[in-house]
Amino acid sequence: MKTRFILLISLFFFSFGNAQLTKENKEKLLKDLVTVTPQKFSFKQINLLSNKTDKSVQILITADSDKDYISRDNFLSTVDSIVFMIISGMYTTEELSKYDIKDIDDLIGSPDVMIKILMTKDGVQILVTNSGETNKETLSWDELI
Repeated sequence: MKTRFILLISLFFFSFGNAQLTKENKEKLLKDLVTVTPQKFSFKQINLLSNKTDKSVQILITADSDKDYISRDNFLSTVDSIVFMIISGMYTTEELSKYDIKDIDDLIGSPDVMIKILMTKDGVQILVTNSGETNKETLSWDELI
């Protein structure tokens, strides 16, 4: 009888814990990544990379585009691809695996890395600021795609 009681209590707490996790995941999945206004699409994300041995790194990612020539899905896919290429060039998979990567709502002071993506009907401009130095690349859509 005592074992059955402990089992029921354990199942109750296990179920409660999973319900909380599911609720958090559901909230994340329901959150829109792209802000849509009548004229444009915008994207903003702040990542905090931290571990116990190295200093933490904040990465601010922003992107903007007029809505007249790109769909919301293609806007987000393009942003994702560009950010992936940039981060892959900055860190190896092994280096990234050492970090706990979290999305945060607000910057904690100044970002260590800023990635700004501007899309127009003619192409994309990418600005990456790291350690106070900004690199800029401008590509036509033909060059990017």
